[in-house]
Amino acid sequence: MNNINSDLLIHNIWRLKNTSGDVLQSNLLFKSDGTMDGSSHTNESFWKIDNDCLKIFSKDNLVTSIFNDSYFLGNGFYQLQGNFATNVNVNKVSIDKKDVLLESLLDKKSKKIVSELSVEAKVGKKTDRLIIQFNSVANPFNGNNHEREFNYLTTLAGLDVIRISQSRPLYWYINKVDELEAILSGYILSNYEEVFLLGSSAGGYASILVAEILASKFKNISFTSFSINPQTTLEEKNIKKIYKEFDHYFIPKDVIKQTELEEKQVNSDISEFLKIKKNNVIHHIFYDVLNPVEDYYANEVKFSSRIKLHQFLFGVNHGEGCMKIGGSVEFKDLFLKRINQQVKICKH
Repeated sequence: MNNINSDLLIHNIWRLKNTSGDVLQSNLLFKSDGTMDGSSHTNESFWKIDNDCLKIFSKDNLVTSIFNDSYFLGNGFYQLQGNFATNVNVNKVSIDKKDVLLESLLDKKSKKIVSELSVEAKVGKKTDRLIIQFNSVANPFNGNNHEREFNYLTTLAGLDVIRISQSRPLYWYINKVDELEAILSGYILSNYEEVFLLGSSAGGYASILVAEILASKFKNISFTSFSINPQTTLEEKNIKKIYKEFDHYFIPKDVIKQTELEEKQVNSDISEFLKIKKNNVIHHIFYDVLNPVEDYYANEVKFSSRIKLHQFLFGVNHGEGCMKIGGSVEFKDLFLKRINQQVKICKH
C-alpha cells in the first residue's frame, strides 16, 4: 500500500467506479489548484488531501467521497480505494469495506484504461505467497462479502490477496489478458515464490488460463490453480456441441457470444496451453461429474499431467454445483492443505 499524494493524482487521468464494476465517471483530472475537471456531475468538483486521505467535494463544498488506500499495481496502473461519504462518518473511513474506487489509466497518451476490470489488492503482509481470486460471470465485484468469491478461505489462509472481477460485457477475461498480465506481473515481481489462483465457472477458467500464461513468464515461481466447474474451452465448435448434445438444465446460463470471442487476445482453448511443457504449474479442478457439461469440460483437459481432477457426485445445474462444491469441506480442506505445503520447482 502506498501513500496518497498530490503528484500521483495530478499526473494521472482517473475514472471513478463503484465496487460492482460500474463506471461512474471517466477521464477525471485533479488540478493543482484543488479543482477537478472531467466529471459530468457536480459531486466531483474539488479535492484535497487531509490526514493522508483524499477527499472529493461537491460544488457546494460537501464531502462526497473519501479515499484512504492507494495501491501501485505495476506498469503505471494505480488504484485508490475508499467510501462514499453517505456511507461513512466523514471523519472515520471504513478499513475493511470499500464501496468506491479510483483507477488510473495504463497509458496516459493513448488513454487506454483497464475497462470492465476491478482490482482489489490486500498485500503487504510480508509473505512470499500470493492468492489471486477471479470472480465468475454475472457476479460483479462487490467488496468482501460475496459467498462465491471464497472470502472465508482467503481469510483463513492469511496470505496476500488480489481480487479481480470483470463486469459486463463479459468476455471470460480473454479480451483483457494483456492488461491482466501487466498488472499481475508488477505484483509477482515483488518477491513472491508461490502464487495460487482461485475461481469458479468463468473465474475458474481465468484461474487456469492466467496461471498458464504467468507460469511461462516466471519459470522460477510455482503456480497452482483451484477451479470449480470451469469452462475449459470457449471455442464456437465446443459451445455448439454442448447445446446440441446436452440437456439445457446442465448448461451454464451465461455462454460466451461469438462477437465476444472475436475480441480474444489469446487462444481460448485451455488444452492448447497444456500441450506446452511446463514444470512450475498445477491445476486442481473440482467438478460435478454427474453434470454431463462439467464432465465434458473436464475431459477436454484430463490428458495433461498438470491437471488434477476432483469429482463430486451432485448431478445438479451449473450454478448450484458451483455453490455446493465451493461450500464443501473437501474443497476447503484440500485448498488450505495445499497452500501450506512447501513446493519445490524442478530446475533444468
